[in-house]
Amino acid sequence: MSLDKNFIWGVSCSAYQIEGAENEGGRGESVWDSKFTKGKTLGDVNGKIACDHYHRYKEDVALLKDLGIKNYRFSVSWSRIFPDGTGDINPQGVEFYKNLIDELINAHITPWVTLFHWDLPRKLYEKGGYLNPEISGWFANYAEKVVEIFGARVSNYIIMNEPQCIVEEGHFSGTHAPFLQLSRKETFTVAHNLLLCMGKAEKVMRKAAKHKLNIGIAPCFTPIMPTKEEDKELALKYNFLPSGDFWDGCYFTDALIKGEFTDDYKEWFKEYDYNPSVEDMKIIKSDLDFFCANFYRGFYIEKTANGIKRKSALPTDDFTATNWAVTPEAIDYLIEYYYNRYKMPIILSENGVALSEWKTLEGDIPDDMRIDYMKRHIERVKKMAEKYPVKGYFYWSFTDNFEWACGYSKRFGLVYVDYKTLERIPKKSAYWYKKVIETNGEDLSNN
Repeated sequence: MSLDKNFIWGVSCSAYQIEGAENEGGRGESVWDSKFTKGKTLGDVNGKIACDHYHRYKEDVALLKDLGIKNYRFSVSWSRIFPDGTGDINPQGVEFYKNLIDELINAHITPWVTLFHWDLPRKLYEKGGYLNPEISGWFANYAEKVVEIFGARVSNYIIMNEPQCIVEEGHFSGTHAPFLQLSRKETFTVAHNLLLCMGKAEKVMRKAAKHKLNIGIAPCFTPIMPTKEEDKELALKYNFLPSGDFWDGCYFTDALIKGEFTDDYKEWFKEYDYNPSVEDMKIIKSDLDFFCANFYRGFYIEKTANGIKRKSALPTDDFTATNWAVTPEAIDYLIEYYYNRYKMPIILSENGVALSEWKTLEGDIPDDMRIDYMKRHIERVKKMAEKYPVKGYFYWSFTDNFEWACGYSKRFGLVYVDYKTLERIPKKSAYWYKKVIETNGEDLSNN
């Protein structure tokens, strides 16, 4: 099971989770800023300092290089480029990202830029945010300017991270910023405007670029697996059916890649008087270069005497510190089902595990369970790459960071961050991953 010599090995992170410098460098406010999240996160903590990456980016890039990381996926803070979301560009924000990108390139690390990872500029939220139809124009302008600013330094872009989370957690359950609990009908407005944001962005980005861009999006997927072999067709069917929310199924991917919705989705839409126009669907349909998937776990389905049963775990499954079942076998179904549907190269843009861990008296962080997790998932990636065009794997995340509503209680990083001193300490898994990259996935042993 040898991978292509050009297989993409990398790590991922996002701006607000690591940068800090919330009120520095001309940055405008976002909906995740400390003054707006008060009382909304575990322990009432925030990302005001986070990992202080804004001041320590050279140190972080040097560490990336030492650990053999070849590809670095990071997001740009919209409000660091446009403090008000629109209007004047902030030269200090531009300088920060240009310096970061130059540092990466000088270290022979390829930058992968995510345009948006949830930190909506506060000024745009006050204008209605994703309920305002003008937001797609605001976002397209931001995307266009970023491509112009970065120029030939950056070829790989992910337009948006997990639009499902923006809809469901940000605007329905209210567990993420902007902490709204809208009606289901109103969430269709949010979801539709997100589609228009992405569709318009893809088109202006290509016009703005003077070089070839590779553009994708990064939804989160929880593929539905058969509990037993005879349930495989059932699982395939339910992967692409609406489940009453935007988490499962193919609302975003069908619209962006195929430019159409299935009859099952159209039936769901009727309940909420959602009927996107032909003109909007033409805008939304995008010429994407690869299919990204943020993957953490799968669900199971089976047909029983009492009907169809869905479940999040089997009695034999292990669980992470986020109480997610460890289901590496779900990668098989994710790649098979979605490649056959879209016929696009696939990149695992996030895959990672949160553990409860600490620094030993010797000053190291042994995390053999993370190594085991990564090994089990990479083995599946290698297996599926024999049959399908699986082009890359990004671990989430490079460092421990601010995990949104969970605060600093969940550690996903390959690198431990002491939040009192901000010291970075590579965990055992970081050195293991270095070996994996050096051998292009051939050596997965833990020794």
